[in-house]
Amino acid sequence: MHFFKIYCTIAALLLFNCLAAQNYHAINGSSYAGSLGVGNNPASIVHVPYAWDVTPFSIQVKQSTNALVISNYSLLSLPANATITATNGEKKRFAFANQDIHLFNTRISLKAKAAIAFGANIRSYVYATSSQSNYQDSSFALRDFMRLNVNNLPLSAEAASSTWAELYATYAQTIYEDGSRLLNAGLTLKVNRNLAGGYAKAQDLNYVPGNNPNTLSYLVTNGSLQYGYSSNVDIIDSNKTSFANTKSFLHKTYSSVSADVGFEYILLTDEGNEEGGDYAYETKVGVSVLDIGSSKYKYGSRSRHAVGVKPGITDTLLEKKFTNINSVDDFNDSLGSISNSFTQMIGNFYIYQPMRLMINVDQHIA
Repeated sequence: MHFFKIYCTIAALLLFNCLAAQNYHAINGSSYAGSLGVGNNPASIVHVPYAWDVTPFSIQVKQSTNALVISNYSLLSLPANATITATNGEKKRFAFANQDIHLFNTRISLKAKAAIAFGANIRSYVYATSSQSNYQDSSFALRDFMRLNVNNLPLSAEAASSTWAELYATYAQTIYEDGSRLLNAGLTLKVNRNLAGGYAKAQDLNYVPGNNPNTLSYLVTNGSLQYGYSSNVDIIDSNKTSFANTKSFLHKTYSSVSADVGFEYILLTDEGNEEGGDYAYETKVGVSVLDIGSSKYKYGSRSRHAVGVKPGITDTLLEKKFTNINSVDDFNDSLGSISNSFTQMIGNFYIYQPMRLMINVDQHIA
């Protein structure tokens, strides 16, 4: 099997080596993006030479982190051989991940200066950040980690995850044209079904050296931890069928709306340049704001908020309390036993979608 993968790769490289290619285009903002270009800029669906585009199915994954390193992995290797290790050193750590599944994304030109797009997507977003901290893989005990971070107090971290399904509709058109320049504008409205979400936020973690001068130890003096998850997770029952669990899971979800807005400025080529026809351009600049909105969830029954620390909580006691945790209930029991205040979170919570500003510039060079 491994030999077959290598053989196919070499054959593909030889095939492409025989092809003549002198044309380079940016994917985002060009006709090569097809019906998926709307996800980068709603205005990009207008100035396209094709009457329509359909993408029946596609998957896109984006990940970025400075907290982990993946080794022994390549396109020709088995994923099982890969190793994931935490990065050493003192720094603020982050991790971001987007996973999108596109279903029947469609773009249709209404006329030369207007187009529509529509489709369905299943999307998820995860982020995690921390304050400045020092981590070394040679430190195995909590006490060692606390010793390394005495100068980084107070410590804090937060993380959130949201998964939703969306139906979207886009309209875009040319709003300015003078023969040599175009300005297109587009708007996407999305109706979302918020499938599952959760978050955790730790703040103001402080500690001081212990009272025993003969033994290195630390005494926790302050801290708070708040965490919540969507209530439909509580409905999952191992005694029920997958169909019954899925039906109950989806029944306890909320709907929301979100939007994308974008503009695209295009400097057309001279009339004497026939390459690309009426759709040729020298410069294209796209600006868009994506995923304006939030997802609504109801708190699950095990969501909690812990504030403050009881007297006498040492690093040794913490390790004892949180060793052999087998369930969320076990974790809640341990956390409640060391907190000054420990309350259940009720009502609803919101997780913002990954709103961002996108700027794309495509310049024809030769």
